[in-house]
Parts: sequence; C-alpha cells; structure tokens
Amino acid sequence: MWDEIPDFTGQIKIEFMSNKLLLCTYINSDSVIETKKFKGKIKNGYFCFNRKIKYFGLPLLYLSYKQRDRYIGFDSNGNIISRCFRYDFGNIFILSGGGKSGFGGLYKKNSH
Repeated sequence: MWDEIPDFTGQIKIEFMSNKLLLCTYINSDSVIETKKFKGKIKNGYFCFNRKIKYFGLPLLYLSYKQRDRYIGFDSNGNIISRCFRYDFGNIFILSGGGKSGFGGLYKKNSH
C-alpha cells in the first residue's frame, strides 16, 4: 500500500486492535491521509496478513501452486520490519519446477 508512494513524507502509526486485527494510519502534516485495517494472525513474532494461496491442477497431469505472505513486526529498538514472501511451484507429468523469493525493509522509529 504505502510502499508504492515515490517520495514518502509523514508518519505511519501502527496499532494492534487485537491479536487478529492491525490498524495502520498514514499521517502527513498532522492530517490523517488514510487508515486501513488488516486482518491476520501472529506467527513467529510477526503479524501475518494478506495471505493468498492459489492452486490449480488436474490429477496426475498438472499442478500449479502460488502463495504470497506479508509480515510486519518490530525489532528491539521499536523500528518496523516488513517482509513479503512468494512461493511458486508447478508440475507437468514428471517435470517440475519452482521458486521462492522474498524482500523486506527496516523503517526507523520516529523519536516523537
């Protein structure tokens, strides 16, 4: 969502409303620009959300599997850690192939 804004200015306020609900607010010049709720769950110390799994197959002939996971958490200094992982797998008869990729970022905590 906010990682697509080219020249980011402002602040992001993150609040856990519960173990399954995260509220993110984008603030710029003391004005709320956007607020978004994410449903997910806590997994390995991170909040996992926007999980998408797609698969298609014909028994013994073809299988296609795709999965995307997004994680957000905090380091020991209170900085935000963001991670996104993608898994792809396919199989036709006995030929198979697959891949896995991921990226992440560290966002420093504002001292305000």
